Amino acid sequence: MVFNPKVDISVRTALSLLPSAGDSIAALIGTAQYGPINEVVTCSSFNDVLNVFQEDNGTNTSITKGAEMFFANGGSILKIVRVADGAVAKSKYEAVGAGSTPNVITFNAIYNGTYGNNLFIDIDEKGTGRVVSIKLGNTVEVFDNNGATDGYTTNAALVAAINANSRLVTATLNNPAVVVALSGWTAFSEGNDGAAAIISSTHTTAFDNLLLNEDWSLLMIPNTGQTSSLEDTDAFHTTILGKIENRANTFNKNGIFVSGITKDETIATAQARTTRGERFVLTAPSIYHTSRVDGSVEYLDGTYLGCALAGRLSSLDATGAAATRKSVIVEDLLVLESSGKKYYNTTEIEQMLSSGICVASNINGGLKWARGITRISDKTSIYFEINILRIIDELKEIIQETLDDYLGDPNSPITRDRMQAVVNGILNQTQSSGKITAYLPTVVTQGTSPDTVNVSISVQPTFATNFISVVITVS
Repeated sequence: MVFNPKVDISVRTALSLLPSAGDSIAALIGTAQYGPINEVVTCSSFNDVLNVFQEDNGTNTSITKGAEMFFANGGSILKIVRVADGAVAKSKYEAVGAGSTPNVITFNAIYNGTYGNNLFIDIDEKGTGRVVSIKLGNTVEVFDNNGATDGYTTNAALVAAINANSRLVTATLNNPAVVVALSGWTAFSEGNDGAAAIISSTHTTAFDNLLLNEDWSLLMIPNTGQTSSLEDTDAFHTTILGKIENRANTFNKNGIFVSGITKDETIATAQARTTRGERFVLTAPSIYHTSRVDGSVEYLDGTYLGCALAGRLSSLDATGAAATRKSVIVEDLLVLESSGKKYYNTTEIEQMLSSGICVASNINGGLKWARGITRISDKTSIYFEINILRIIDELKEIIQETLDDYLGDPNSPITRDRMQAVVNGILNQTQSSGKITAYLPTVVTQGTSPDTVNVSISVQPTFATNFISVVITVS
């Protein structure tokens, strides 16, 4: 007897069925100079990202640059998790009270990070009380006790009003001595992004606690240290790929980890990387990027090119998601900074592709992907193609959702006939849409125990020459 019934999907050979309709959900883990930490934030545009996380103004912040690449290349839905190290801190201002009493009220930015240093505070006298104004950019909040003649006459009342109404700061009451007025706008200080000492477990903890059970099909973790490496290293890729594979095998939640090589990485070094798997895509080379803050030219490693590829994949129907000859929207590519070499030549492209590295270059006068491939060891496997893997994942999701409705039903010929009819109906609709060219009748049989059912499906995708089979076990 099975006390916790579930649908188990096991792939026996290569397979394919329903392609994604595009607009795949992606996830990104990174650092920023503002915004919530250890929380999933869903953004549907680059403006959404800027509104929450602000610009990447530091050398160790990655979210905004990575998201910019994703949305510029057609991505539409991005789930972002901001992580930080132990040094992260909120910007603050400590107000002086009557009699020069120090820190009677601590005003803290709503979020951790250096962007909070752009906050300003002004404290004015009004009658016997005080009025406090908080400013961030063009946004100004004024706390004047609803226009009362004396403003706020106690620190407690002022703090309560700020904590109940401000979207910019919080306030902590430390002493009742009434705050002293300021001579003008005074800046907050001491914010810290918490981005200089990110380690591998910072990302894996965020993955386990926040993204494991979220719905997404593409994962990006752009490099947080442009003067050092973590997220673009082989060891880190192996760790994250293990998480991705465990999520797929244990929780039936499928995804692909898209990353990239380090700056100036040679072809030989890239080929020697050991992280291999159908759920890992390694991109090359690196990219040029102009800072949105000061206009300076930045040189970003391949993990940001990976964000561009994730955006392109997210925007495409899986039948066209091989990425081959699809454009890549970046300012330019860079293979070797010291010599200024921008592009791989034809021979070098073939060398990289033969090693399972997804390459972008100047092809026929434009920046394009040479071929959309995974990092699987067996290059003869159909899982070598990204689009095949995405269609497989789509199949698993559709079949699981369909067969979940039969959990708890008797394992009888009538039930199995109904399951067969439903799955054949899905295949027929898929064939009518042109996503597959043919399929064989679904076979539903009792499994090795009375509590299991095996569902065997064979289909021929529009871009494949052979029938591909899958067996689903319902228990």
